[in-house]
Amino acid sequence: MASQDNRTVSFESLPPEDVLFIHIFPRLDARDWLSLLNTSKSLCYITQNFLAVNKILSIAHISSINPTTFRKLTTNATNLRTLNLSRCSWVTDQLLRPILRNNNRLTSTDLSFCDGLTEGILQILSVQCPNISCLNLRECKWVAPDALDYMAYHRQLKEQEREEPDILQAMGKGLRTNLKLRTKSKYRGKEKLYNDLRCKNFKAKSRSCLPKMQMLEVDISGCEMVQDTNIDNFVKVFKNLQIFKLGDNCNITDISMKSIATNLKDLHTLDISCCLKISNAGLFTVAKYCKKLENVDIGKVQFPTYLLSYLQDKNISIKKSNFYNRSSPTLRKSAGPSDDDLIEEIVLGMDFEEEEQM
Repeated sequence: MASQDNRTVSFESLPPEDVLFIHIFPRLDARDWLSLLNTSKSLCYITQNFLAVNKILSIAHISSINPTTFRKLTTNATNLRTLNLSRCSWVTDQLLRPILRNNNRLTSTDLSFCDGLTEGILQILSVQCPNISCLNLRECKWVAPDALDYMAYHRQLKEQEREEPDILQAMGKGLRTNLKLRTKSKYRGKEKLYNDLRCKNFKAKSRSCLPKMQMLEVDISGCEMVQDTNIDNFVKVFKNLQIFKLGDNCNITDISMKSIATNLKDLHTLDISCCLKISNAGLFTVAKYCKKLENVDIGKVQFPTYLLSYLQDKNISIKKSNFYNRSSPTLRKSAGPSDDDLIEEIVLGMDFEEEEQM
């Protein structure tokens, strides 16, 4: 009995699917997985099987990871849901492309400060990973306006496909005799079928009930090529955004603020730090029409006291982060309404009809 009580259990003898893959391996980081790959054949085999079903891969701030070790971690990966490659400047399109193609259930991707990528990777991401809900592209200078527009266009195209009725299934409904139910075929000729399909009372089965993920968080701060037109196209499609960060962009103006106020009704966090072309009217418009807004980062830009008081009265937290120290504090001049009528008037050309629809 004593010998049985003192016996030890080896790491390899633990059940992989029930113990190792659930309770042990997820608590390790990428460096530990690489060490296990080089320990023994049995541990290498177990680790490879884990990496094939692993859901989270974060190698941000791990300097020891390089293209060779990165391939070891991702060659067999087909089940990733979260991919964090922040500040991995060595990552290229060639390295990342097969990962996106093999892991189409990705929901969160962080590519911030990845200088080695190109705008083409966003096309692959849009096509191969339709369930992305969190996307971080902070300080990715390669994010071109066309790439952002393509993401919106592709998602809009997929949404339209979901809403199209299944005509083939509808055409076959009621056209065959069912002996068990004692029903006869209702087919009376192609003209009658055509008229039935055009009838107002006809309801074809829609594919809108298919499960779909919504884009909830996007960070494009420091993407200097992004323009107002790109923001407008983007928010018209991704209307469920809750966190939108577009700070440190000198091209963003009140036009983007109006688009955000019109489309993003679930927005609760907005970052416009160091967006020097956004006026008092732009910030006020977002604060007024985005009813769920809770946090606004204005950076070093100094908006007037009466406007900040208006935000605080609406329980909106104001953050003044020091964004990269790229510009000195700038005092805004009131663009549009004056101090007295700012709170009462409609700004940025949004009339009362638009307000009722919103």
